Amino acid sequence: MGCKILALLTSMLLTGCFSPYNNAIPENYSGSVSNIKDTMLFHNNGKSDFFYVSHINNKRILDSRAKSIASPQPYGIKMYAQTINRDVPSEELNLTIVGRTGYAAPILAMTGKEYRTCSIKC
Repeated sequence: MGCKILALLTSMLLTGCFSPYNNAIPENYSGSVSNIKDTMLFHNNGKSDFFYVSHINNKRILDSRAKSIASPQPYGIKMYAQTINRDVPSEELNLTIVGRTGYAAPILAMTGKEYRTCSIKC
């Protein structure tokens, strides 16, 4: 029993340190930077449409939709919609741009319309 609890606590601790997102600016980059800001169309406390960069050079970065959905929701089924403003290297980049609806809870997504654009690489 003690080994199971130890294994569970260890996996919880290690999982909390892992992030699936990469930095927008590579380590040791010292060149000039440009700024990209995600945008959002707010509908209500439970729904917003997000337009964001999801990948830079095929590496996933934190985007506004993911940050908004993952943020704590202390007031029930309401989303604290946020946009991200990030610096990126001022060089040729492969960007994946996405437009997608975000809901505060999965049940709202099941009952409402969810708009998605195809990912555009530019």
